Amino acid sequence: MKTFKKGIALVMALAVVFCAVPAINAKAAVKLNNTKATIYAGNTLQLKLNGTKKVKWSTSDKKVATVSKKGLVKGVKAGKATITATDVSAKKKYTCKVTVKKSASFGYKKDNFYIFGGGDVIGYEGKLVAGATYYIDGKKQEVELWDDGEEGRSGITFATKFSEGKHTLTITKKGYKDFTWTFTYEAPTFDGVWADDPWISDGTLYVILNPATENLASVSVDGKKVEPKDAFVNGDGVYVIWIDATGLSAGEHTVEVSAEGFGTSSKTVTVE
Repeated sequence: MKTFKKGIALVMALAVVFCAVPAINAKAAVKLNNTKATIYAGNTLQLKLNGTKKVKWSTSDKKVATVSKKGLVKGVKAGKATITATDVSAKKKYTCKVTVKKSASFGYKKDNFYIFGGGDVIGYEGKLVAGATYYIDGKKQEVELWDDGEEGRSGITFATKFSEGKHTLTITKKGYKDFTWTFTYEAPTFDGVWADDPWISDGTLYVILNPATENLASVSVDGKKVEPKDAFVNGDGVYVIWIDATGLSAGEHTVEVSAEGFGTSSKTVTVE
């Protein structure tokens, strides 16, 4: 009986000893996140050597693909290149074979891009490319796209307005070379009720006002109050009122605008 008790005590003691020994975590294996990849010229691929801290990157052909100190690979032209990641501490090399394909072009010219004064619309001459993604200063944007058909102009309406200052628009799509355009936005300023002179086109009188007068302004033509066909703040950030001008005779007419907080102001417009 004593021998049996001693045996139990010995087993329990050994169990305590083994439980007291701390577990030793095995070092994570060093591994490259990609060993084979295909990208398009102008596009990028982020490589990362996991499990080590100090890494040296190199490319077998800079004319085909370049690689930054942080492992960002950029396709230059069609061809094949090997990107090498060297684990400096272990002096071991890991490779990724990269195939670069020729990219299509959006066909856009930077000189044909422009920003509307309202600060949330960019227009350009060219066609929309379905499936493209839009970024401002590197951040993906929620957008609405539009075009005016036969005019050959298209536009991007953003969910939020730009802050004043310099920004970069980037348009991307798989298989296309990234398009970038840098612009500076300055919010328009207004002095009084008017934003521009009124004009008449195709039987419509266009009254262009300070956006602060939205839903406040009333318009009179030659002393008679008129009701607008439509009124809205447009992409340039001005308040536009459309008025039927088909009944106006040829000659000069007075357009008077009254708005609470702005008083009354008038301009003339001529019907040819």
